[in-house]
Order: sequence, then structure tokens, then C-alpha cells
Amino acid sequence: MNLIQPLPANPLDIVGDVHGEYQALDELLSALGWSDGSAQAQGRRLVFVGDLVDRGPDSVRVVDRVADLVNQGLAQVTLGNHELNLLREEPKAGNHWFFGQEERTRDGQPFESRLASSTERRRILEFFKTLPLALERSDVRIAHACWDQSSVDTLRNPPDGDICQVVEHWDQQIDQHVRATGLSERAKLESAPYDLRDPSCTPPLLKNVGEENLVRQLGNPVRVLTSGAEEFANQPFFAAGRWRMLRRVPWWDHYEGPLVVMGHYWRRTPAMGPPPPSQERGIFEHEHPFDPMGAGNAFCVDYSVGHRYAERLNGLTPFQAQLGALRLPAEGQRGPVTLQLGTQVHTVKLQR
Repeated sequence: MNLIQPLPANPLDIVGDVHGEYQALDELLSALGWSDGSAQAQGRRLVFVGDLVDRGPDSVRVVDRVADLVNQGLAQVTLGNHELNLLREEPKAGNHWFFGQEERTRDGQPFESRLASSTERRRILEFFKTLPLALERSDVRIAHACWDQSSVDTLRNPPDGDICQVVEHWDQQIDQHVRATGLSERAKLESAPYDLRDPSCTPPLLKNVGEENLVRQLGNPVRVLTSGAEEFANQPFFAAGRWRMLRRVPWWDHYEGPLVVMGHYWRRTPAMGPPPPSQERGIFEHEHPFDPMGAGNAFCVDYSVGHRYAERLNGLTPFQAQLGALRLPAEGQRGPVTLQLGTQVHTVKLQR
């Protein structure tokens, strides 16, 4: 399987994480001209940065819509960490719809998610198995969470097998390493006194637990591209159902190369207000929400539409979290770069 695939030379509409929000997807595609055919007439192509699924009300319908666009030759998709979780049959917060199970938040409120049938599950997995981990052309690169050149180069010639077997190949090597060095046993003993899934019981910063997690993350190139680079946090913080010792790294601050576009990182629009208090460093604390990052050659197009499940549960309308798309000119051409965010259009000044 070719895990690093080429992008067409056409002008591109690069869409952020959809997270099962079909209404937002339908409205964005209409605003971009994909419903009336004007985008197709301009020769544009769609690219989805991954995380099509989870949390929202209808992940099945989102996947079917995107798969149809791919089958028509109008779109490409990179694999996100949420798709990878489903391929590996790993239940996580917000994805129980896929396993046909009702799900509630930590405070007992239900996720309003359509449950997938066995037929739909098979169809979704077959589609996910076809997705690359990264896309590229001379002037733009796309990955779900991180463009790490060493990981990309490694994945150009992956081990034989499907994406799950590729992940397992590196995971097995890491397992051997953490056992041989005693790291796994030290982490187990260190964490034994604590329930790391209890948000009310704050543990200390567990160095061995963090070190094992860091080795497992950075040692697997698939996880680097789909979940990003990490480092030790200053103190533990609770996120996605457990206490964490590692925080995300703004890798784009040191990135050198053509424009790279990713999702994954949950940018906030001004309408959403400041982020809630968190022990994790705000990864966009020095970035305007509509500006590129780093040296002006990186852009995160995830505007937290996945947060709509919380807005819905709290009765907040109209929605503040948005689905966005970065619109680029054709390869080798100069022209305006814009961000379509709901019905609003913002000019983006990239380093070109």
C-alpha cells in the first residue's frame, strides 16, 4: 500500500476534521460551490485532513458522503487518529457509535450519535483501509497531525500488510524495547498506587509512565503522523479520559519546507471565547486563529466542529464551533489563499 500519495496540481479545498457533523459538512460544501457544481467547473479538488468520525450525530453519513466524492475522483482523505482507532477496534470516548453501543459523557449525558449497523461498519472499514497517511506536491504537504520528515520517509517503504499490520510492526518492536530495558515494569510499579482514569484524584508527574508513553508515541511513525509529536508536561493533566504526563509539541515552530496543512489540534474561533482552564499548555497561545503558524508555512484547519456535541448538550445555539476549509490555488500559480469558515471568508497570508 502507498501510504504517502501525490496531490493533484488542481486548486485545492482542504477541509478540517468533520467529527460526524454532517450538517456542518453539507453547509460547508455548499458554501464552497460543491453542491451547485461551480467548484467542479473550476477544476478544484477536495482534501479532507482526517478525523471524519466520532462525537457528532452522524459519522456514517459523513463517511458515505466523503467516500462518494473520493470514488468520483473529486476528493482525497488522509487517515486520522480517530479512523485508526476504529481500524484497530479500540473503543475511545466518542466512538462507541461504531460498535453499536449507546454512550454517555462523564457527567451522564448521552451522545446523540447514530449507531452503525454491521453492514455499515464493514463498509466504513473497507474505505478507511484505502486511506494514505500523507499527501504531497511541490508546494503543499498534508498530514492529519504532523509532518515529520523522518517518519514520512520511513513510511514510503512500509512493511508488508495493511495499515493495522504496519502499526503493529512498530508496536511490537517498541514492546520488545520497553520490556528489555525494564521501562515497562518500572512504569507499571510507578502507576500502581493511582487510578489514572479518575479525574478527581491527581497523581504526581510519573516519569516512567511518561517515558514509556513517549517511546510508544515517537517510536511509531504512523502515530507521529496521526497524533503528533509530544514531550513531558510540566505537570499531569486530565484529558480524553485519563491523566496524562505528556503534552503536544508545536512542531511547526521548527518546520522548514513548503506549506504544510494539518487538522487535529482544535483551534478556537473568537466567537468561542477563551479556552477553559487547563493544565495543558495552550498550543495556539501565540497564534491568531486565522493566521498561519510557525514561519508562516504551516496551517491548522481544525476549528473544533467536534466540540458541537458539547454545545448541543448545553443547548447552545447557534453553534460557535465551525468546520473550515483552506482554499489554495493550483500548483505553481499565485493567487489568493482564503479560509472558508462556515459562511465567512477570511484572507490568509502565507509565507510563499
